[in-house]
Parts: sequence; C-alpha cells; structure tokens
Amino acid sequence: MRKSIACGIAALALAGTFGAGPARADEPIQVSGTDIATQVESHFIPIPGNPMHGLSLERSVGGRSGTGPFASMQMITGITTNEIDLNQGTGKVTGYVLGSNSEGTVLSRINGKSSFIMDDKTKSPKGAVEGVWEIVDGTGRFVNMRGKGTYKAEFGGGNFTTVPWSGTISGFERGHQHSDLSR
Repeated sequence: MRKSIACGIAALALAGTFGAGPARADEPIQVSGTDIATQVESHFIPIPGNPMHGLSLERSVGGRSGTGPFASMQMITGITTNEIDLNQGTGKVTGYVLGSNSEGTVLSRINGKSSFIMDDKTKSPKGAVEGVWEIVDGTGRFVNMRGKGTYKAEFGGGNFTTVPWSGTISGFERGHQHSDLSR
C-alpha cells in the first residue's frame, strides 16, 4: 500500500512537471507596456535637389514599464531612420530598439509611419507615429524569445511623452534563466 501511494505521488509530480504545470515557453503570452524615450541625437540629410525631403537618423534612450518579462527594463538605445517629407508632414520610420534588464537583452525591429507639423515655438516636429515591432534577438533569459505587436506614440521637441505598446511573445521560459549571456 505504501509503495502504491509513493508511486502515485511520483506520477502526479511528473505530470505537474511535464503536463499541466506553468505555461510552456512556446505558448503565446500577452504583453503590454509603455516606453518613455528622450532623443539624444538627430541628423537630417536632405535629398539633393529637394531640401524638404530627406533622411533623418535619430538615437533615443529611456525606460520601459511593462508586463511579464518586460517589467523594469531599461531601453538602452533606439536607433531609427526616417524618410521625411517636410512639405507633407509625413515620414516612414524603420529602426531597432535594444532593451536590457538583469536577466538579459532584447532586440526589436520597428516599422511605422509618422505624421507631424513643425512646431513654431520649438522649431521641431510635433506629431504621432504608429507601427509594428518584432523581437529579432535576445540574450540571457530572452535568448529564445520571439514576439510581435503594435505601438503608437506622440512626440514633440525630440521627446516621446509615452509610447504605449502591446503584443504577444513566445519562447520565454518562466522561472528558467539561461546561464549563457555571451550570445
């Protein structure tokens, strides 16, 4: 009888480990949060023959508050290239955002579209940008993470007041930390 109880307990423990236990890494997890970024560098390169149309290269730093694995993540840097038409007040945004916390780093690619007006007071664009993000790489606990979602933000004077975002991720093993941070 005692052997049957012990075998039953062992079977239940294994079932919890491999079956109905915590969410598996490949199950999608809903995530959302807010980034706050400050522009620290900006360059505008006009297209020859049309000084109102050009490319803008920008670098931002900031912080992130989010759900799940993105809680308390520092946004180390965001690098974007923008094709801007100053006459129409529109732009195409592409770039990368690198986030980090004590458990590793996450690299996301962003694509979006902006619309803006030139603020007479600050002599800089003021408007909104919205688009999509996709995780393309990670280290530490985020090494196998993949995900995608959307973002929408307002900006002015080189600063984003808030950048709300949401999406789904997979490949994140809750409660498991990878020891190889050299990737």
